[in-house]
Amino acid sequence: ITEKERPKTANTKSNALVKRKSQKERKKVEQEAEQKRLAVEASQRNSALPRTNLCKIPSNVQSSIFKYLSTKDLFIVSQVCHSLRATSEQEHVWVAQMGKESRSTPRNESPIVNCLIQQAILRNYFKPKHKSFKLIGHKKTITSIAINGDCVLTGSKDCYAKYWDLKSKKSCSLEHSDMVTKVMLFNGYPITASADHTVRIWRPENGECLKILRGHTASVVGLKELNSKMFVSSSFDCSLKIWDFDEKKCKATITEHNGPVKRLDANETLIASISDNDPYVSIVDSATAKSLARFTLRHAQTAVGKVPKNDVSSIKLTNNNLLFTGETKRVRVWDLRASNKNAQGAFALEENKNEDPNSASIHSGTSYQLPSNLSLASVASRIRIHETLGLFTASFCSLNGIATFDLRKPTEMNLYNDHYYPVTCFDTGKYFSEHIAISAGTTKILQYDLRVIDVRKSKADQANSRIIPGHQASITKITMNDGLVATGAKNGSVTAVSYTHLRAHETREDLVCRLLLEKK
Repeated sequence: ITEKERPKTANTKSNALVKRKSQKERKKVEQEAEQKRLAVEASQRNSALPRTNLCKIPSNVQSSIFKYLSTKDLFIVSQVCHSLRATSEQEHVWVAQMGKESRSTPRNESPIVNCLIQQAILRNYFKPKHKSFKLIGHKKTITSIAINGDCVLTGSKDCYAKYWDLKSKKSCSLEHSDMVTKVMLFNGYPITASADHTVRIWRPENGECLKILRGHTASVVGLKELNSKMFVSSSFDCSLKIWDFDEKKCKATITEHNGPVKRLDANETLIASISDNDPYVSIVDSATAKSLARFTLRHAQTAVGKVPKNDVSSIKLTNNNLLFTGETKRVRVWDLRASNKNAQGAFALEENKNEDPNSASIHSGTSYQLPSNLSLASVASRIRIHETLGLFTASFCSLNGIATFDLRKPTEMNLYNDHYYPVTCFDTGKYFSEHIAISAGTTKILQYDLRVIDVRKSKADQANSRIIPGHQASITKITMNDGLVATGAKNGSVTAVSYTHLRAHETREDLVCRLLLEKK
């Protein structure tokens, strides 16, 4: 360094020191100002005057005020006094805070925790953070799956049903003498139907058979809950039987068909059933077991001299007595409510030929059809209803996706053809996840995957969310509950994927804080 450059270098060092000092002083001033601001806020929050005034406000007025507060402000206000804390824990306050999809579900936690858990589970369906369970035990194709909380019940062609408790990680085998065709969890008890002509009730703790219900003379293929005490079964012997769970006896036998009753659906008041050998749908009163209606639908073309077969491939009965029938390239809805009965007490079930696309009401016989350009699609194999949204979703054979229709606008349809091969099965959620549908299919590299769909949005607005359960064969059954998706494959493998955010050794306060941070 030359003599001329030395003073310049020293000058530069002194300037840098001055800048550092000024930055430190500026940060110190900002920190002091922030501390003063926080102290003022704390003094205002802890003062006696606003606390006294807030406590005098009626609880209904407090609830109205809370609707305009953010989540953070709501937690701050709830710490002022016991009165505000009690008002802030009311369920409707948090439902309004978290959105319409955060409807209450039967949980034991407080409404605050319920809404936060529901929001976290919904986000995880589309941004997967899950825990996967591989349930090993079956050797043949899975025929049926049922879920209740953290418990999964599966049935297979290997003559066994298996009950899995994911929380305790225990399982038990339920044995039949022939293939298991249908399973159901009724009041927490496993109920299985089999090709050995029996229906069996089991104890979930140890797999003990409590009762063998006999009466059918052929394979039992259908089970459906009517209410908390009764359920109905259908069989290849052309009959349906209503069973009393407490007495474990048959209360009534229904013989409305001339062939095997393969498809069955029911609610608390009605039972709907169809048979391939009959060209009609039968409606029966579940309380009296008397026939209320028998209406003929379009049937497939048959040779001369042969009995015409039913063209209906699936049925779905809603809680408000709307019947959906899946036919070739279309789904029709039939009004079975009391207001649609004639003077003789029978249902006026006629096809609505003069459909008004702009009508705001649902007419009996209204048809919801696929576009003519979908030539490969055939019969509607499965139907699921979104009652609170006014929508229904259906899958059609040979179609590589599922279709969602608006009940009040028959001409509008959203098609989600995300799979490379035809959809094998799908299911929809319940309660707060009612708007979510999960379909099973195959990708180009034969990776058997699931697609998560929000039926409220069009295909263009969907997030590309995919679940790979890890099966090595095509998925035959899928059932989803709030936060749990169970799938069964053709080779007997079963996988359960959980999306709940509950962690071990986590307190209620830790859970709320963590979910709030994730919600941002």
